[in-house]
Amino acid sequence: MARKCDDTNMIAPFFPPPMDFNFSNLYRMHYDHLLRMVINLVQIDGLPDSMDQTYTKLCIFALGKCIIFRTDPDEMYYPDQIIGLNGSRADRPDLYYMPDQYLINNPMLIKSYQLHTGTQCIAVYCTPLDRLYDRMHGGLYNLISATATQLADSDLSINVYQKNTRLINVLTADDVVTKKSADEVVKRQYDGDAYAVVQTNLVAKIQSVPMQPTGSSNQAVMQLLEARQYIMANFYRKIGLDDQQQRKKERLIAAEVDGNPDLCKYNIDDIIDTIQDGFNQVNDLFGTNITVTKNPILDEYYDRVTQAAGSSGADQDATATDPAEEPAEEPAEEPAEEPTEEPTEEPTEEPAEEPAEEPAEEPTEEPTEEPTEEPAEEPAEDQTEDDDAVSIDIQMGNVTITIDQDPDGGDDDG
Repeated sequence: MARKCDDTNMIAPFFPPPMDFNFSNLYRMHYDHLLRMVINLVQIDGLPDSMDQTYTKLCIFALGKCIIFRTDPDEMYYPDQIIGLNGSRADRPDLYYMPDQYLINNPMLIKSYQLHTGTQCIAVYCTPLDRLYDRMHGGLYNLISATATQLADSDLSINVYQKNTRLINVLTADDVVTKKSADEVVKRQYDGDAYAVVQTNLVAKIQSVPMQPTGSSNQAVMQLLEARQYIMANFYRKIGLDDQQQRKKERLIAAEVDGNPDLCKYNIDDIIDTIQDGFNQVNDLFGTNITVTKNPILDEYYDRVTQAAGSSGADQDATATDPAEEPAEEPAEEPAEEPTEEPTEEPTEEPAEEPAEEPAEEPTEEPTEEPTEEPAEEPAEDQTEDDDAVSIDIQMGNVTITIDQDPDGGDDDG
């Protein structure tokens, strides 16, 4: 009889229970992720078959050094092979505080090794400072650990704020009986009951206190997300990657855009040069041909960053011309409209209305009355009192001046 296969047991390893969301688990998760990113920055070619490339990278980047040596011919499992392991300092350092001997202890070897550097072993370091410090962890461990700690704290804070957004109001009660009644009402509402009948005094004894001010939780979550992006951008820059999208500055000057890729290349190139210098000594001592190069993906990445920097510089050149265009538009709009409106409305309407009401005919008669018309017309009207007298009226604005002249040539005193 054929045995029935239980599909649930077969796929169970692929669907484990959720991870306990605490600092230790988050730190380990971020540390592993960042360490994988770091060891993939370089590529080591020409290693002997007895050396594992991944373990060699882990020793260099996480511990700060990898001790390369040749085992004895009488080794049981690895006789007369070139291997790379972690080691600790033995004996005292030299005149410049550099290690002179390294001690190798490994359970897979039948004996321990105390080797002199330069003649029996070569220490391949991650950075030049790793030669000076006798510590368990070196290389980029401090950077990876600090970044993993910050990311774990950030994830915990974001998780707390996400949970707090569920709490909108808090109900307060004066006694236990009122609390139980309120719990029952709230439970029935969450279960989907359309209504709940409560006592009259229950409503008076329960108070609702709002816990989420308007927009405060969203703003706090956005600040945490921005801080997390800044943490990652800082890590990328220190290991040799430049992520311009993670920056919070609205506008970068051309010198910043062009200089950041070069600065990042300097960081990764310095690490590669230090590692290659150590493997050059290994090649001279053991006759190998080990080379260290950047991951080919980095070259494509730097090309994209350079193109993005060029396009950003072009955009900034375009925006630099905007201030020149704005002053040209402003004088054309504002002065052109204001002078045309004011003279047409105010001067045309006011003078036209005032003369029409008070002295509508005066402005037109003044120039014609003085030299020509007034001396001929006015005397005919004013000759009622004295036929021999000549009267001349001169009107200036609202004032009329009368001048009487005697036909004989004399002026009247009136």
